[in-house]
Parts: sequence; structure tokens; C-alpha cells
Amino acid sequence: MTRKKGFVLFLTFIVFLNASILFHNSIKRIFIVQEKKFQIQLSYESSLAYGEYVYFYTNAGEDDKFRWEFSGTNNYVGITVFALTDTEFSKFQNLQTFYCYSLSNGSYYIASGTFIPPSYDTWYIVFLNTDSDMQITYLTYNVVVDRGDDSLFEEIFIPIISTIIIGGIIAGAVVYSKKQKKKREVEIVSEIKSGPKSSESRLSKMEYDLKYCSQCGTPQKMNAIYCVKCGNKFD
Repeated sequence: MTRKKGFVLFLTFIVFLNASILFHNSIKRIFIVQEKKFQIQLSYESSLAYGEYVYFYTNAGEDDKFRWEFSGTNNYVGITVFALTDTEFSKFQNLQTFYCYSLSNGSYYIASGTFIPPSYDTWYIVFLNTDSDMQITYLTYNVVVDRGDDSLFEEIFIPIISTIIIGGIIAGAVVYSKKQKKKREVEIVSEIKSGPKSSESRLSKMEYDLKYCSQCGTPQKMNAIYCVKCGNKFD
């Protein structure tokens, strides 16, 4: 009995500990989203000759947003901007045919925009000097990633559901244990009152006499060592 109670208390402690950590992280996450604190915000500067490129990449989901912008010092040099996955970027680096999302067609030396990744993947934003006169420019480019709200479900609601399930299992185990204990008490009392039913039982009449627990008052067999209800040991 004592071990079962200790186990139940231990599981209950784990559930409440998990719930408190989850609550803290949930509140923190909600405030971050409400205050619109971007997880990634980077700014770079680079000198680009004709055919040279710079890029930014990160793992992204469908609800993420990439807000990009660039500004070149040479207003005669247009910059091509495109987005592509990890696989397509590898093809691009190896001068193979690749598929990409065009964000700027190379007609501007200053531009900005927003790209929403269509899939969960590693996405690259590439800034490429495609100037037809093969001139050099000094480029400043900035990328801001707004994480989507889908991560809220993963970080908050899934752990909440898991905690509820674990708590339900523990509560069910406690209720079942109490029912089994009550059922056993009823069986013992019934057995004590009815006495031996046949000659098959060779136990003495003393085993069917009644005694009561000094701690909780539950009726017991005379040969009982521990109380079936509270676990008290008889002298």
C-alpha cells in the first residue's frame, strides 16, 4: 500500500512539474509573439563583382515569412534575388539547371519584398550580381524571418494535451486502486460474517472471529497481520 501511494505521489509530482514548466514556457512564447520579436534578423554588407552572389539560409515552415531587402552603392548594377531549397541551391552552385522562386529580376539596385516558404525545408535567399556591363557594387542586404504561429501548437498545445493524458491515466489508476481496495474490504467482511461454508476449510473457528483495527476501525480476521484499509500492523 505504501509503495503504491509513493508511486502515485511521484507521478503526480512529475505531472505538476511538467505543467508548471509548460505554463512558464507558454506565457513566455505568447509574449514573444505578441511583442513581435523576430527570431532571426540579420544585416550584411558585401562587395559583389559580376557573377558573384551572397546568400542567407535557415530552416523554415509554411507559416514563416522572409522579409528581405538590399541596397547597392552602384545604381547601374541590378541585383537578382531568388529563393530556393537546399537541393536546388546545390544544383545552382554546381552550375546545373535548378528551380527557384524569383523575388527580384535584376532591374533594381534597391529593392525589398516578402517571401513565404511553401514547404517545410531549408530555404536559401540568394542575392546575385547579374549586371550586363559586369560592374562591381557594394551591397547591403537584410533578412528578417518571422516565425509562424504553427510553432505555438507544437510548443504549447501538444505538451498540454500530453500532460492532460498523463494526468488522466494517473487519476484512472488511483480510482481503480480505490475500487479494488473497497471490493476487497467488502469480500473480507462478507467472508467474516458468513463463516466457513463447508468441511473443506480446516481453519479453526478463531480465523472467522471478528477484530477491529485500532487506527481506522475496519473489521478484520483474527489472523490478519495488517489492516486491509490503512495498513496498520496488529500487535
